[in-house]
Amino acid sequence: MAATVAACYRPRLLEDMQCDICRCLLYRPVITPCGHSFCRCCLERAYDHSQVCASCRQPLPSPVVLFTQGKHHLLAALVKLWFPRELDVRAAMALRDQPLGHFVDYRLHLRGALVPIYVCSLVFPGMPCYLHVFEPRYRLLIRRCWMGARRFGMVCSWPPLAEGERPPIDRPCYREYGTMLWIERVRFLADGRMVVLTRAERYFRVARIEPQLDGYNMASVVWAEDSDVPRPYGLLARQEREHDDINLAQAAALVYARMQRYRARLTRAQCQEMDSVYGTIPSSSVQALSYWAASVLPIDKHIRYNALMAGSVRNRLLFIMEWLDML
Repeated sequence: MAATVAACYRPRLLEDMQCDICRCLLYRPVITPCGHSFCRCCLERAYDHSQVCASCRQPLPSPVVLFTQGKHHLLAALVKLWFPRELDVRAAMALRDQPLGHFVDYRLHLRGALVPIYVCSLVFPGMPCYLHVFEPRYRLLIRRCWMGARRFGMVCSWPPLAEGERPPIDRPCYREYGTMLWIERVRFLADGRMVVLTRAERYFRVARIEPQLDGYNMASVVWAEDSDVPRPYGLLARQEREHDDINLAQAAALVYARMQRYRARLTRAQCQEMDSVYGTIPSSSVQALSYWAASVLPIDKHIRYNALMAGSVRNRLLFIMEWLDML
C-alpha cells in the first residue's frame, strides 16, 4: 500500500523538488531566508548578477551566510532517499558542467595547458598579487578555481591607444605573456565581492586563444623558461650592443648594488611597506633578484612587461638597469 501511494505521488514530488533556476532535480540544495530552495551552483551564478531571490525577488543575505547557514540538509537527505537514481544523473550532469581547466594540476603538464585567463595586471613569478574582484565573470572564475586547482592565468591588457588611433584588426584582447597565479586566501565580502591574495608561480606564452567560457577568457598556453641565450630583438638588440661586455654575474651585482642605493633614497615607511609586500632583496638567486627588482620599481606595467618576455635573466637585468637610469 505504501509503495502504491509513493508511486502515485512520485511525479508530483519530483516536480516539487526541482530547482526554479535550472528546472532540474535539486543538487546540494540551499534554502533562502524567504523559504525558496535552489541548487547551490545555480544560486551562486544568480547571486553574481543580482543579490535577490530568483523566485520572489526578496533581498538575500551575504554569500557567507547564505551558503553556510542555508544548507538544506533535510531536503538533501529526502532527495537522496526518494530519488537516488535521478540524483546520480543530476550529479553527473553537474560534474560535466564543471570546466575541466579549473581542476587540472598544471604542475603535471610539462609543456602547457588550457587555463582560465584573468585580464588585469602584470605579475612576476614569486611575487604576490592582491585582487579586488567585483565583476560577475571574474567572481565566477575565482570561485571555480578556488574549488578546483586554485590556479589561473594572469595577463595584462594592451597600453591605451593615442587619440584617433585604432588597434590592428588581428590584435588579441590581451598581451601574449602572463603568469600562473596560485590562490592563497579568499575573503568573501557581504555584497559578493572578493578580496583575493595570490602568488605568481611561473610565466607562460599564450599559444592559442580559446572561446570564452561564461564571459571570461580561456587560452591554451605553453610554459616559458628563462634561457642563458639572449634573444636579440628590438630594444634587446640595442642593449646587447651597449652591454655586450657584461655577463650575468656582473649584471646581477650591478643591479643588487643599485637597488640598495635606490632603497636608501626611500623613506623608512616606504622601505617597510616594500618589505612587507615583496620581501627583502633576494641575495641567493639571480632570477629571484630580477623578478623582485622588476616588481618593486615604480615603472608603468606596460614598460615592465618587456622584462617578463625578456627570455633570459641577463636581459631582464639589463632592462632593470635602464629603468634605474630613468629614476
